[in-house]
Parts: sequence; C-alpha cells; structure tokens
Amino acid sequence: MSIRIYQDGQWHLLRGNRVGKNSQWLPLASHHRFALKGNWYYIGGGQSALYGCGWNNYGQLGLGDTLNRNVLAPVVGGEQWNRLASGGFFTLAISGGKLYAWGNNDAGCLGLDDREDRLVPTQVGSAEDWTAVAAGDNHALGIRNGELYAWGSDENALGLGDHQISSNLPARVGNDNGWTAVAAGAYHSLGIRNGMLYAWGCNECSDALGLGNVDYRNIPTRVGTFDDWEAVFAGDYTSMAIRGGELYAWGNNSYGSLGTGDTVTRNEPARIEAPGTWSAVSPGRSHSLGICDGALYAWGMTDLDGIGQQLKPMRIGNFDDWSSVAAGYDHSLAIRGSKLYGWGRNIFGNLGLGNHFNRDMPVRIGDADGWLGVFGGNQCTFAICDKIQ
Repeated sequence: MSIRIYQDGQWHLLRGNRVGKNSQWLPLASHHRFALKGNWYYIGGGQSALYGCGWNNYGQLGLGDTLNRNVLAPVVGGEQWNRLASGGFFTLAISGGKLYAWGNNDAGCLGLDDREDRLVPTQVGSAEDWTAVAAGDNHALGIRNGELYAWGSDENALGLGDHQISSNLPARVGNDNGWTAVAAGAYHSLGIRNGMLYAWGCNECSDALGLGNVDYRNIPTRVGTFDDWEAVFAGDYTSMAIRGGELYAWGNNSYGSLGTGDTVTRNEPARIEAPGTWSAVSPGRSHSLGICDGALYAWGMTDLDGIGQQLKPMRIGNFDDWSSVAAGYDHSLAIRGSKLYGWGRNIFGNLGLGNHFNRDMPVRIGDADGWLGVFGGNQCTFAICDKIQ
C-alpha cells in the first residue's frame, strides 16, 4: 500500500520505510505517530473518506436527500478526498484529481452545464488534474495544471471581464499559468500566481480586495508588490494571506474578525501581531480561527465561554498540536492529534454531536481518530478521515 505522513496540512511521501522532511530521510517504526523536532506526524493509508453533517436543505451534504444530520455521515463518492469548499448552499470537492459538485445549482455554480440541483457528488467534466477549489455564495473557482477557472453567476467575482457575466461550466480566467491557490468570499475572489497575490470581485462595501480603494475588479488584479505569498483565505467579506509565516488581513472588520485590535475596516493588507509562525487560518462570517506554532487561536465573535468578542487573536487552551481549523458561519471546527473538535452554534446539528445544543468550548466530535482535514460551510460541516489499510 502507499503510505503518507500528514502534518500542518501537508502530505509528505515515504521512500520505502523512511519519511522525507526538509531533505532529511528518517527511519519509520510500526506505530502510527512519531515526533520530529517537536512536531507530531500522523501515518495514514492511501485512501480517505468524506463525512458531512448539519444543514442539508438543498442536498449540500451530498447524502442523497435533503434531510439535516446531527452526526457525521459518510459521503459516497471518491476515495482520495483532499480538498473541499462549501459555498452558500453547494459543495465542491476534489478526489484523486477529479472535481465533484453537489447541492444547489440555481446559479450554475456546480459547473455541470445546467441549473439542476444534485443530491450526491457528481463529477465535473473528465479532467483528473484539479489541485484547488473554492466556493463563494454564487460562484466557484478551481485550479488545474496551474490554470485558473471560474464558474457560477457573480460576474465580477468570476474574473472573466465584462464580456462574460456567468458560466455553467468552468471557464478559464485569463491565459496565465502558475496559479497555486484560490479563495472565495461571498462576492470576491483571491488567488496566488507565482507567489504574487491577486484579488477581484465586489469591493464597494467590504474593501476585501485590498487594493486601497472601493472599486470593483472583474479581472484578477495584483495586490501589493510582495512575490512570496504562500496561502490565501477568504471569509464572507474579509481576506487573509500568509507570507513567511506572517499573517495579513484586510476587509470588513465590524466584528473584529481581522485581528487588528480594533473594528476599523482595512482596504490594504495589515500585518497581524503574533508570537510565532502561522500555519493555517480560517476567516468565517463574524469570527476567525488560526494555528500559530501549533497553538489554537480565535478572534472576532468567538462564541467561547466568558470570552465573547476578541479584537486580537487569543490562544485557546494549552495544547500545541492543532493541525487544521475551519470557521463556519456560526460554528468552529479544529483537529488536534488527529481528533476532531467543534464549538459554537449547533441549531442544525452541524457540530456532529448527535444533538442541537450549542457549545461554548471545544468538544470532541465522536471517537474516531485519523481526521486529516475539516471544512465549515453555511451551518454545515465536512471532515476527511484517513482509511488505515
């Protein structure tokens, strides 16, 4: 079988019985976890399973019906899930390089050349080289072979220019290659190409493009002059990106979800003070989550007991082995030591705890180990679990 090591959102391939990390090869024992320079690594098999729970009014959970779920239920489809994005009422995911879509399709954001809803994952086209995907309210973005694609019905956020305001199929954005990352807010889009940051879409109300003004853009427009951006993230009306382990944020800041220490909107990237290196962040509708040196942080309207609104990133607990975070509309999710945790509003059962009670501190979801990634949507949750072989 193939073996993979998962840590900090990255897969590291094995060579025989050794793992490659920073050009150094180390021997492996038979156990499933080991430590390297203070970091814990999880050893898994070559296949993964996708699970979902929460609000399912348009079939956005991909379970074949429109019934809500308050426990995580398996989504039938691919066996190598590694990317997922949940938009307004639709979901996109990548398995083995293939792109799948399901849920509401009124805006054509499933990319299936029609406006019919889907209740189960349906493959988009025949390509098997998709590497990234993002979902906004009514538009979607994806990358394959370094090329950027967009579809749905938000003309500015698609980045296709004035000539095309909607597309039921993935349409290539421009002629450039080298795209490595994309993110989608409610009505704006972000991407990284050859280390440079780009933004496009609606900008009048949120300043989420980071271009120093409120003008919209209908084609990707470069943000700033840095050429070493590593990752990009989008909330409904906010934007965040990481370069050199430092976190930058901009856009609407009414709830303090930028982490700048105030509620002043930013129209250009602002550096967020932190005690170490950021490895992951997730901006939601009114709050944000992040991982800095393995520690979990939350800010904005945190929904945490006795904490409430925080204008700067605040550490949650004392653990330093968190590996993944996801901020939904009103709930939060995170993975620590391959175990899944959640807190916040639970009105649709989106915490997966078998009930509808809200939680004001992280609570473990189920008894399973081997969780690899977690994703938050509009009152719904998705998580990927490794299939040990």
